[in-house]
Amino acid sequence: MQPAAFTPWPLRMALATVLVAIPLVFFGGSVTTLNAGMAVDGWWIVERGRGDWFMWTFPIDQWLRDTGTFVEHTHRLLGSLVGLLAILTVVAAWKTRARAIAVAALLAVIGQGTIGGFRVLENSPDLAFLHGSVGQGVFALLVLVCVATSRTYARIQATASAPLRSRNLALITTLVIYTQVVVGAWLRHGESMAALLTHGVLVVAVIAAVLMLAKSLKNEPETSPLHTLPRWLFTALMVQILLGVAAFFAVYMIVGRNPETIHAGLMPTLHVMGGAALLACSASTWLIANRLCSAASTAARGSAVAAGGQA
Repeated sequence: MQPAAFTPWPLRMALATVLVAIPLVFFGGSVTTLNAGMAVDGWWIVERGRGDWFMWTFPIDQWLRDTGTFVEHTHRLLGSLVGLLAILTVVAAWKTRARAIAVAALLAVIGQGTIGGFRVLENSPDLAFLHGSVGQGVFALLVLVCVATSRTYARIQATASAPLRSRNLALITTLVIYTQVVVGAWLRHGESMAALLTHGVLVVAVIAAVLMLAKSLKNEPETSPLHTLPRWLFTALMVQILLGVAAFFAVYMIVGRNPETIHAGLMPTLHVMGGAALLACSASTWLIANRLCSAASTAARGSAVAAGGQA
């Protein structure tokens, strides 16, 4: 089976989307940390009755009037830019194997933006929680588009054995991490003791799942694209644990739950970004393992057909 032809533009657009999505996640986390979700009234048309500006024409002096407004409006501008780049990624990937996942990512970005818009229009804490829960999943999906449009992914061929165990562990790990992400959003938006305890218990589950997955991947041959992933998973896990400890001390012992500046709320926000990175690593592992399994299955069916024809 010949590897699929590689074209660089889908990957370039996907990478551009992720590069803009990184500060988007940072400012989104800062919005929650600073409780700035309603700092700017309105969605597409902002400050109704006090300016009626289209979002992209919001005056700079208003944008910089206070920290909450700066964080919230920057988050919206970055979100719209990610949407535009996601559209361009779909256009670039339309004739490739990555078309389906690029379209899925675009729809996820549109859905996430819509949730965020209605959260503001309805001033809904429930939609704020949903927006926070979905955001890191959308980021991980954007990273998957980068993986699916990469040269390595395009050249994946059948190997001697399909990594079924690694694929299954990667899926389980991704689900466990995302559950922790949702509980983290519950904690940040609800600040309940039940959420804190659940979040703490799930830390053990996440560590166990990631370490089991990393151990499984070490058994993959050196020629496999899965072979180098354990170091990424382990690094992302260690960084996230350290950020989690720092965030706990910052929120509950040093700064408090209501920081007033981006600097004061930095640790909880970075912890959100760390969760997004760990989720993206795990999901990428699943995507690559699934591709290897599919390639092996296709090769096996081809061999069976050839053997039947010779018989």
